Amino acid sequence: MEEYLLKRWALTICMISLLLILVLTLYSANSFANREEILLPEIGDPADTVLSSAEEQKLGTVILGQIRSSLNVVNDPELDTYIQSLGTRLITAGLDSNIDFTFLMIADPSINAFATPGGIVAIFSGLIDR
Repeated sequence: MEEYLLKRWALTICMISLLLILVLTLYSANSFANREEILLPEIGDPADTVLSSAEEQKLGTVILGQIRSSLNVVNDPELDTYIQSLGTRLITAGLDSNIDFTFLMIADPSINAFATPGGIVAIFSGLIDR
């Protein structure tokens, strides 16, 4: 009899725990659904207030020189044409900008890329090779 009561007590505790988990899950899902939409700023907007277009182009020229002197930039005309045309298609499809973009391939097996002021976009060869 005592064993039966212990099992029933354990079953009751489990049922109460499951009910509590269900209530908390429904409550958190409801509060998440009622949250206001998070508005993110347009990427690039703050730079317009710090650098003029001419200053950004000058900075980009300096950074491009540093990239070419410190990183292993791929010098393959066919690959360069491919990367430049791919980048240009992406830019014209979704970005209204007066910046002349420069796309570079860096000989590095890492899956990585970066962009700098002045419209420089460097793509690591690991993104293409894989």
